[in-house]
Amino acid sequence: SVSNEYLPEEFIGLRLTKKVTGKEARNFVNKLHGKTVTETENEIGYYSGNAGRALIYTSHYQKPESAEKYFGKMTKKISLGKSAFVSSEFIDVNGKKIFRTFGMGRSHYIFTYNKGLFWITVDTNLGIKFVREYLSYLKNI
Repeated sequence: SVSNEYLPEEFIGLRLTKKVTGKEARNFVNKLHGKTVTETENEIGYYSGNAGRALIYTSHYQKPESAEKYFGKMTKKISLGKSAFVSSEFIDVNGKKIFRTFGMGRSHYIFTYNKGLFWITVDTNLGIKFVREYLSYLKNI
């Protein structure tokens, strides 16, 4: 089963305003892509506050290698430039390889952690700070 700890109720001044899990989350992620991209357990957390807004999408896999495999497929496809995303690059945040891209007026960060594949969409002014703090949060749960 999925750990609710991946979506804290409050995070760096932003409150969790909506949580989508199970079949509803999987269907949302697949609809967002216009095709089936996940058969796994998913969670989506919507955050907002005075500082801005963020979303955390998490797909859970049976093994870390599976999360890494899909991370590679996703980042390769985005890097080809045939999507709504631009200025894609790998960066290091807290010693972790993160794929950062921009699009739809926001910053996007993709990475794996243990058996999870994470996609964070966040207002650009909060970008690196949000990811840095979230990685620290993950290490402490």
